[in-house]
Amino acid sequence: MPLYEFEGQAPQIDPSAHVHPQAVLIGQVSIAAGCFIGAGAVLRADFGRIEVGRESNLQENCVLHQNPGQAVLIGQGVIVAHGAILHDAVVDDGAFIGMGSVLLAGARVGARAMVAAGSLVPAGMEVPPEHLALGNPARVKGPLSPERLAATARGLELYKALPGRCLRGMKLIG
Repeated sequence: MPLYEFEGQAPQIDPSAHVHPQAVLIGQVSIAAGCFIGAGAVLRADFGRIEVGRESNLQENCVLHQNPGQAVLIGQGVIVAHGAILHDAVVDDGAFIGMGSVLLAGARVGARAMVAAGSLVPAGMEVPPEHLALGNPARVKGPLSPERLAATARGLELYKALPGRCLRGMKLIG
């Protein structure tokens, strides 16, 4: 996988994490134990830092970046679905960021909250814990149902197993 040191800062990856060979990590990036980073993901920490917490997953084609001196902070057990863009955002433990969503500077998604697919979370917006935000611009629609929270937890369990499966069973054949 392309790992780039930038101005003396190099990505740090726990050995139990799986970072796809076609993901790109630049600069002050920290990937904790049990994480999954999908193909095409770009984590560009040239202006600040990026931290991905234990057992979180950044699916294919996610982009993480920040303004000078800022950070992208991903908690534990977070799902960031395919094609999401996070810029100077904080995503707390257990949250779910839907496919193609965009989180702008200073956005914060609370613990076990959900941003629906295709949503644009404006700069500085906070999504309360265990609430749903959706739309462009995103608006908080209310608390998540126990059923929705359980479904997200089941999805996370699948992704928590994936790094080990990839480390043991994925190989380039062509």
